Amino acid sequence: MPITLTEKAAKEVQRVLSEKKLDNMVLRIGVVGGGCSGFQYSLGFDNAADPVKDVVEECHGVKVAVDSSSTEPFSTSTTASKNVASRSTTRTR
Repeated sequence: MPITLTEKAAKEVQRVLSEKKLDNMVLRIGVVGGGCSGFQYSLGFDNAADPVKDVVEECHGVKVAVDSSSTEPFSTSTTASKNVASRSTTRTR
């Protein structure tokens, strides 16, 4: 899998999905052109993964979908979540 969620990040995703009543959604992580390194990362929720175009894996109970054309920049990425003074941040490295 091109992405690994930390357990804390997965729990945060599950909390948001539950809070917003977004049952059976997948976490979609993608890469688009732009940013300082030439890439910008996108995070969102999607109704379903495309079995032809997406790489899909479950990580700590969260289904993660990445478009197969976006997998290379994620070859060694980890997504982590951190709450600081009730402000939530997500970091991809």
